[in-house]
Parts: sequence; structure tokens; C-alpha cells
Amino acid sequence: MNRPIRTALATGLTLLAGVLLGSPEALAQSFPNRPIRFIVPYGPGTSTDLQARFLAQKLSEVVKQSVVIENKPGVNGVVGTHFTLSQPADGYTYVIGGNTSHAANVSLFKSLPYDPVKDFVPVSGISIGGGALVVSPGFPAKTIPELIALARQHPGKYSYGSATAFTRVAIESLMYESGINLLLVPYKGSASLVTEVISGTIDLAFEPLVTLVPHIRSGKVHALAVSTPKRAPGVEDIPTVAEQGLPNYQFRAWLSVFARTGTPAEIVGQMNQTLVAILRTPQAADFFKQNAYWEPMILTPEQVSGFLQSEIELWRTAVKRAAIEPQ
Repeated sequence: MNRPIRTALATGLTLLAGVLLGSPEALAQSFPNRPIRFIVPYGPGTSTDLQARFLAQKLSEVVKQSVVIENKPGVNGVVGTHFTLSQPADGYTYVIGGNTSHAANVSLFKSLPYDPVKDFVPVSGISIGGGALVVSPGFPAKTIPELIALARQHPGKYSYGSATAFTRVAIESLMYESGINLLLVPYKGSASLVTEVISGTIDLAFEPLVTLVPHIRSGKVHALAVSTPKRAPGVEDIPTVAEQGLPNYQFRAWLSVFARTGTPAEIVGQMNQTLVAILRTPQAADFFKQNAYWEPMILTPEQVSGFLQSEIELWRTAVKRAAIEPQ
């Protein structure tokens, strides 16, 4: 066989292999050609679930394929997040991760069955928001400076309730930044915690805005501040902690889309562009505002990666300050 024939044959075999095995470019061009799955590591009806379903519906309309939600709750988001690693890294299975599953859990558990940085590749941000610090209407402090002055006069007298590590760390961080001491009262669930604030049994609570806003609007609780760096959409009348004299304080919750490490970069990039286009729509901004008092978090995969690293460090510092023992 002469050299030109051998060269032509080799080229033909290479092209055939590309067709059969699927080159990255070919994969991206044909993607998606079957249903996509979003693994939600929390139960149906949660804020994470509602936001994932909104995103799934809009994504399905764009790519003309079904986007299926699979709820796999348990152990602070660990169960569903770990499950994702058992699925192929083909771009058809994603996990809705966030500040708990991919940042806080690194410090809240002695060991995790996954590494949020090494085992996952960021695809896109989804949304970002926070919570509010609230007191009963009869509490003598109506602002953060008034709370700080009152707590300094009576160290350890005033109490705060906490049902999760997120809420505890948020208030412990406030205590650290302001130099005050509040008494922790543990609760098993947020519903009873808010009820206890309303009755004045405990003095202070920090909870997600979506939980608190109905009580704030009805006057059952008074909002001292929101925890985000800027005022939250839909409740712009509530000031931030930062603008009330504690500029270093910020405590955010967020959601992002992650895929298994090894997912083709071309598909990750294509998914990012599609999701970002959805998040830029007025419908997305309105949905997050109305259903969570959050806003879209529009980031590239590289920006999500950098943001995740900073959040892991933020939580590591905050958990250490709060003296929370890893489980």
C-alpha cells in the first residue's frame, strides 16, 4: 500500500471514529438529544425545589427536551449531591447546589462523601439572596445599633433562636462583628422558632426572607435588617446590617448548577450560555423576587468556581467563630 493511500485511509478512520465516538464539537452540536435531569438535594416545595422547577421549565422550552426534577433530600443536601456522582458525566445530569451542599458542609461535617471542588464542575449561577434579623414588635431595639447598645448593657440577657447551622452562624457572625453576647436557644424547626419570636419568648431570630416576609408585612415581627450586602428585591424598605454600622457583615444564601467533573467543556459552556440567557429575562428576575426575595446570579463557570472558593473560606471562618463542632 503506497503512502498516499495509507494517509487517506488513516484520515478516513479518524473521521469515522469521530462520528462513532462523538467528538466534543459533535457532542455539543447534537446536545441535548434526550431528557436532562436536575437533582435537587432537598424536598419538594422547598425554596430550592421551586427555583429549580422554574429553571427546568424555562430550559425545557429553549432546548426542546424534557428537564426532569428528581428530589433526593437528606443530611443537609449530602444525599442528593453524592448521588449525582454515581451518574455519567455526559452533560445530562446536574445537581442544584448551593451555600449548604457545596460550601457550609465542608466545615459542618468531619468528612463528606464528595469534594465540592474536585468532584464537580460549575456550570452556572442561579440565584442569590439572604435572610432577615427579626424581633418581636415589643422588643426595645428597632435597629442594629439599638440592638448592639442594648446587648452591651446587658451581656447574655437577650436570646436568639436557631434551628439550623445557617441561622446560627449568621447570628454568631453578627455577634463577632459587633462584640455582643446573645444567648442561644436551639430549636428543631423554623415554624416554632418564628412563633416564639412573635410571642416574645425569644428575642431575636434570623430566617430566610421567604419565611419571614408575611410576618413582617402583618406586623407580627419587626425586621432589624437583611443580611445581604445590598437591600433585597421586594423588601427594599428593610436596611442591611452593613449600612447600619457593620460594613464587613454579609451573609448570603445562593444556588448554582453543577455537573460531575469530566463533563465535556463544550457542553458546560453551551449550558452556561443557555441558562444565563434565561436568567437575564425579566420573567426570571420577577420569579426570584416574588418567590424568594432573591435575584438572579449571572456568572460564568469560572466565576462560579471563584465564588465557591470564597464561600467555602467564609463558612470555614464563620463555623470556627461559632464554635460549632463538625458532625
